[in-house]
Amino acid sequence: MIKAIFFDFGGTIVTEESDRLAHYHIVDFIKEKYSIPLPHEDVDKFITGDLMKAIETADQKWPDIYELIENSFEKLLKSYGKTVSEQEKKEFSKIYIELHVKYMELFPDAIETLSSVRKNFKGHIGIISDIVDDLIYGLMDKFDLREYFDSVTTSEEVGVGKPNPLIFEAALKKAGVAPDSSIYIGNSPRHDVIGAKKSGLKSILVGEANSELADFKVRRLKDVLSIIFDGRL
Repeated sequence: MIKAIFFDFGGTIVTEESDRLAHYHIVDFIKEKYSIPLPHEDVDKFITGDLMKAIETADQKWPDIYELIENSFEKLLKSYGKTVSEQEKKEFSKIYIELHVKYMELFPDAIETLSSVRKNFKGHIGIISDIVDDLIYGLMDKFDLREYFDSVTTSEEVGVGKPNPLIFEAALKKAGVAPDSSIYIGNSPRHDVIGAKKSGLKSILVGEANSELADFKVRRLKDVLSIIFDGRL
């Protein structure tokens, strides 16, 4: 019997397309305020390059996301002979989060799915996410999502990213349930399916990707409802 359902957040509840849109506007801010002549994609790579490298090993130790972003921002401007104050660096990381919150959007079926789970499932409902705390809570407030969840567990909080079992264990501890009575729903074969598998949870893979390790595979988020409520668990 399933006593807990955990959801990934980025790419599962909020769309990756809207994340890319947020990055476009972040680059716009940099290019316009500091007169950087590089194309959008080059500025974005400059800002996120070190971050993406750090994320590759984030399952061992979660990096300081803000430090990485601020340092990349400073290096970009220095390459054009522009000096950046500590206050400007802090302001940029604040804008980085604010623009993500402004432009990121839910999948069209997210509210329908979460509402149905909240109404019909009597167990614990949680989030396990690699998104930084300020962003995930900002998005939850933007879309009034807090009512749907009993817990939120983040990599920033635990100190390691998915697929490290520690983040799943922390979420299970909050829920007070065993892994074999829990299921995890996410869009990433590596982070979500392997992470759940290592931790003893069943998994539902959502989206276009495939994984033989997933217990179930669906195209749309709302398709998880039939799996949760048709007795297959």
